[in-house]
Amino acid sequence: GYLEKWPHNPDFQVDKSDHVVFLGSLQHGRQKCWNVLLNSPALKDRLTSVYDLWNEAAFQNFTQNYPYNKIFISFHKFCEFPRLAESMAAFEPRAAIIMSTKGLLISERCYAGDEAEWEGLVDFVEMDEMEMVYLRMMNMSLSERQRLVEERYNKFKIKFSPKAILERAQIPSLLAK
Repeated sequence: GYLEKWPHNPDFQVDKSDHVVFLGSLQHGRQKCWNVLLNSPALKDRLTSVYDLWNEAAFQNFTQNYPYNKIFISFHKFCEFPRLAESMAAFEPRAAIIMSTKGLLISERCYAGDEAEWEGLVDFVEMDEMEMVYLRMMNMSLSERQRLVEERYNKFKIKFSPKAILERAQIPSLLAK
């Protein structure tokens, strides 16, 4: 859900790198998909993988000290089997952190129910479409890109607030009995 106290990524800036960040390990079948992205003309020199952001302090250090505009990509373990990943893979566990800190997320397609839950907040695409979505984002002016971040962040903050999550799970009605 929404993490109110986590630090926000800085606004998009001209002097920041246009790298795309993958949070996670490239093991468990992900290296093959990483290699596909490395062969993408627009992405190959802009990909960064970060594996050591396991708490708020580490993420805050990352948001404040690394020269990246915060566009993130996500692909699943064993992503070389797209139909399996799409039908069974749970959505990115760090998505709440990315959204709470005002990042943009491009994700490999996943379980349809998760995609529906995150519709309008995350770009769900096939692996071979990630470059196109990245280029669309990078072709926006800084103010357009920042507006997109703010719109998605505000929707996320409402939809995934603790209260909204409990209401969707019908917890308040269970507790009232």
